[in-house]
Amino acid sequence: MITALGFGVFSWSSLKTAIGGEGGSSLAEVTSGGFIWITITSGVIFTTMHVQDLKDVLDDKARGRKMAPLLLGEKAAQWTLVILILLWSSACAWFWGAWIMGSITAIFGNYIAWRCLHLHGNVEDRKTWQMWCEWTALISLMSLGR
Repeated sequence: MITALGFGVFSWSSLKTAIGGEGGSSLAEVTSGGFIWITITSGVIFTTMHVQDLKDVLDDKARGRKMAPLLLGEKAAQWTLVILILLWSSACAWFWGAWIMGSITAIFGNYIAWRCLHLHGNVEDRKTWQMWCEWTALISLMSLGR
C-alpha cells in the first residue's frame, strides 16, 4: 500500500512538472483526468505488485513474512494476478482510447498472466516479475498512444 501511495505522489509530482512546473512552483493544475490516471496507475501497482513475491515464497515463509502468496495461497495469488492484469490492461486502454497501444499491452499482459499460471520456480517467477515491470512501463506509456 505504501508503495502504491508513493507511486501516486511521484506520478502527481512528475505530471505537475511536465505540464509547466518551472523551479517547482507551477501554477498549472493537474486535471481531473490526470488525477484519475494517477489513481488508475496506483491501483495497477497496488493490486498486482505481489507478482514480486512469487519468486521468494520459500524465503518469505522461513522468515515469517506475511506476503500474498502465503496469506492467500500460491494458486489464489496467481489467479488474482491473472484476473487483475487482464482487467487493468483493458481498463487502461479504454481510459485513453488508445487501442493500438492497449492491444500491445493486453497481449503482453496475457502472456504474463499465462506465465503466472504455468511457469513456476525461482528463475521463472523472477522472469515473470521482470516482465510485469515492463508491462507497467507499457501502461505508463499508453497515454502517448492517444
